[in-house]
Amino acid sequence: DVWQFALYSGCRNEEIQNIRVEDIKDDYLVCRNIKASNLKGFDVFRYVLLTDELLALVKKLSADLKSDDYLLVPNESNRRNVMNISSRAFSHYTKAISDEPLRFKDLRNTYTTEMIRNLGATMAEVLGDLHSDFATTKYHYLNKEEIFKANKGIRLFGTSEI
Repeated sequence: DVWQFALYSGCRNEEIQNIRVEDIKDDYLVCRNIKASNLKGFDVFRYVLLTDELLALVKKLSADLKSDDYLLVPNESNRRNVMNISSRAFSHYTKAISDEPLRFKDLRNTYTTEMIRNLGATMAEVLGDLHSDFATTKYHYLNKEEIFKANKGIRLFGTSEI
């Protein structure tokens, strides 16, 4: 569930562990941007689009929880433990099935690439809410090869054959 949540939300591992049921709104969820909050010295929040996949997962996870319960692994009081185990398990299991080294944070890269592929760069910038400067998002998180594959053969000019 943690891995799916990371993939469907683009949230960092340290953000995911602290999301509560009450952070789920009608069309989005709110999560504290830990990295930006630590850098700026005050709370900074991200707003995450509830896509169909994320909404289905959130509904499943929150079904029997109270509003102040953590959404993921609600019975674990050591939230850092949730983060460490999910990250280590991800690395362990992906090594078992892939020759390509994958890290938990690669889920965030995949999310960014899919946002841009499916919504376009402008909407991904507006709705993705990953960085205050979209150039940072594109530089560190976008997989251009996937965007090239998705757009190979598109027609930019006119409708007739060349």
